Amino acid sequence: MATWRKLTQEDEIPSFIDAAANLHQPLLDRIPRDERPFFFDAWLTRFNHCDAWRLPTSVGGPALVTVPRVADRHEYRWQVRTLAVGAAAEDTLVLPPEVGVDRSFLMPCPSGQPTSRSVLAEMTATPVQLGLVVRLDDVAVPAPVDWRLHESSEQDMAGILTLLERAYPWLEETASRPPIGTSARFTTDTPDLHRQREELRQLVSHDAGWCFHATIDDDATPVAMASYLALPLPLLGVPAVLTADLAVDPPYRGRGLARTLQQFACTRLQRSGVRWLHGNIDPDNIASRRQAEGMGRTVWWETVRFAAVDG
Repeated sequence: MATWRKLTQEDEIPSFIDAAANLHQPLLDRIPRDERPFFFDAWLTRFNHCDAWRLPTSVGGPALVTVPRVADRHEYRWQVRTLAVGAAAEDTLVLPPEVGVDRSFLMPCPSGQPTSRSVLAEMTATPVQLGLVVRLDDVAVPAPVDWRLHESSEQDMAGILTLLERAYPWLEETASRPPIGTSARFTTDTPDLHRQREELRQLVSHDAGWCFHATIDDDATPVAMASYLALPLPLLGVPAVLTADLAVDPPYRGRGLARTLQQFACTRLQRSGVRWLHGNIDPDNIASRRQAEGMGRTVWWETVRFAAVDG
């Protein structure tokens, strides 16, 4: 069995950082050199807040796993397990005994494609979220359209929330949002409309993010909306924004409205100094993935859940 080394001492930080950099090099190669210092700051923060184990190449690695000491305090932030595995360790890897597989792991996708097989011995792997990224410089400027595109204000919130109810009729006031790293396949819960209402209120009232919407002609009724939160690129730490919500009124779907609104939003976000946009998509949501890829977004990481092989 592979012998993992738990890293706990300050003098082990260099080996931790070296392992993180080597195992995430394909992602580092995708960002400019002047942004790479953010990566090292993010992993130093992770070392301080997580338990970490390193598997050297000499004993079956390379591999690196981190587990937050305080998990699930905020579903979008750093409190998520990570696992990075070199090609030589795939298929034969066994996690440290202290690390269970009851939770999902954030893993880099060096090839730009989700996992097709498990990196762990005698375990199956199921991607439950894909992280797709685009540099805003690469997003096309929206072409002139008949829709009217706006940056949302507090006065628009009632109409946007009504739009969410029309776009997602299954929303329930009492349901809870699935925890990060899960998807509808692993929970019977549906998104929480009350929570979305509060998030949007805070986003607009306190400038906690960005929200945009579209209307038709002189009608002030929102027919599409997109909201964004400030969140560094996972695994990289580079300043970026996360797509928090995207909704289109059912009668207006299939007309390119979602793409046009997002292109408009990206133009406005660039003016704020934002360089990167990312979002999490369920692998089974083919329409959303195609729409994201149509804007130039590509897969950089995935959230994976492992399970023992039956029999």
